[in-house]
Amino acid sequence: QNYRNYYLKVIDFLADQDGIDEINLSIKFSALVYGFDQVKNYKREGASASELKAAEAKVREIKDALTQILQKMDRVSGKKTFLRIDLEEFAYRDVTDEIFKEIVQENPELVKDRTSADSRDLKVGLVVQAYLRDSLAKLEELWVWAQEHGVRVPIRLVKGAYWKYERELAAEQGYPSPVFAFRNSTNANFVKCSEFLIRHIDSFKTAFGTHNI
Repeated sequence: QNYRNYYLKVIDFLADQDGIDEINLSIKFSALVYGFDQVKNYKREGASASELKAAEAKVREIKDALTQILQKMDRVSGKKTFLRIDLEEFAYRDVTDEIFKEIVQENPELVKDRTSADSRDLKVGLVVQAYLRDSLAKLEELWVWAQEHGVRVPIRLVKGAYWKYERELAAEQGYPSPVFAFRNSTNANFVKCSEFLIRHIDSFKTAFGTHNI
């Protein structure tokens, strides 16, 4: 709650500043709820009734906080506003994507970028991590979803910041590593994902985060 309130205050502060035309914020869902780990069971097959109930409660908290932040941004006049949902560990990738989709579907007017010439543009976007082996497949799924719902999704393509952690956790728990083993593979996948996003500019508005020239 403190973190959510801090974001609301930041938006108010920036909205009052002359000379600022855009307010761009980034947030991680783990900042919006205590016991974030429980969301991994959201809609998960095999989860117990109590696990599903706890996960649903946490997701409701996240969505309520996110809606409040978007409502605050929507009341800002004379400035472009944008909220980026950042990604964390691989374990939370799918549920983060799911919450994003639900927020968009449940708040079609609230998530629109009214400053854009394209009425399909959203003012809330996602991050995609190219070091994940299935990131291109996830982009393909998101492309289908964007077409079905008539939206253009802002994507920030990055490489990913949890490479060592993901590999060590996979080895410790005995499942295949979700990330590429070699940097060159990540670089190649970054290019493949970039090409896909550029080819489908009708559905994606992309920012590229990389240290590579």
